[in-house]
Amino acid sequence: LIAALERRKQGLMQRLLTGQVRFGEFAGSEWREVRLGDILDIQYGKSPSEIRNDDGEFLIWGTGGIVGRTNAILCEQPAIIIGRKGTIDRPQLVTRPFWAIDTTFYCTVQETIDIRWLFHLLDYAGLARYNEASGVPSLARNTLYSIAIQLPSKEEQVQIADVLEKSSSEINAHQDYKQQLMEQKKGLMQRLLTGQVRVAG
Repeated sequence: LIAALERRKQGLMQRLLTGQVRFGEFAGSEWREVRLGDILDIQYGKSPSEIRNDDGEFLIWGTGGIVGRTNAILCEQPAIIIGRKGTIDRPQLVTRPFWAIDTTFYCTVQETIDIRWLFHLLDYAGLARYNEASGVPSLARNTLYSIAIQLPSKEEQVQIADVLEKSSSEINAHQDYKQQLMEQKKGLMQRLLTGQVRVAG
């Protein structure tokens, strides 16, 4: 079921983010081509070595997700974190104040952009194809700035993002339920296979 929902989401992303399918009220409006550099600001992350705190209030983000906690803030506004080295094709949307490590970029957007829509667009775009290294994957800021995209109005961005967020929430709910079942099974195995609990004959 999770795999089917993920395939459905990929289909929605392909149709909605490329304009193959439009919402009725926007059908007559044209999208315009812009560069990412026209709509977002890209900053370098910083080393967390001096600011780590296991009891910190804020999260430290790396290329693959959360890597620690801190009481320091690098960015207070919602941002998209993109791997600068290593995992460069899995953008992450962060909505609370955070710290991003030095192998990442963090990207903030203009008021005319729904950051959720841009996150889904970058996730769909396949940033790995912009890799600039033969060894460890690497992505340059100027390369990101130069990427051309088709930009709908903010109102249409919001509607597209709403649909994709709903699809993501459904997938997450099923993944959480799967995790609960796996933990339940692990507990049953421990009790049954060690004889802690016996099955009545």
